[in-house]
Amino acid sequence: MKRKMNIANQKIHICYDEFILKNGDKEIKVTGTIEYVWFPEPASKLSCKVKDKVDSYNDVTGNFELIRHSLKIGDYKWRSVSNEAFPSLEGRINNLILGDNTIPTSSIRFSIINLKEIGPNRVERKKERWE
Repeated sequence: MKRKMNIANQKIHICYDEFILKNGDKEIKVTGTIEYVWFPEPASKLSCKVKDKVDSYNDVTGNFELIRHSLKIGDYKWRSVSNEAFPSLEGRINNLILGDNTIPTSSIRFSIINLKEIGPNRVERKKERWE
């Protein structure tokens, strides 16, 4: 999957979907977006809206397993909650896995345009003299 970044350090959209936040017997259905952000710290983050009314602020606080299509895709730690009957949540996702994690991977390649010349292979530049 290739994504093009037009502006340095812009958020990278990963997916928009319905998720379940699960903590023991407690399950909260949410709809939201997973993005990779660079600031204030590089991390995968979920911004979402709770689909079912919650009775208490304590219902949406704590650490959760993040479930998508019946599969755990990460661990969710909330950072901010709006004070509403259908609150908005925002938090960090640890150990994010999207797709089949049973397929072995030998390497992952990152290409950062601004830092191409710093890589292990020397970049040769051809200089021409104009007269």
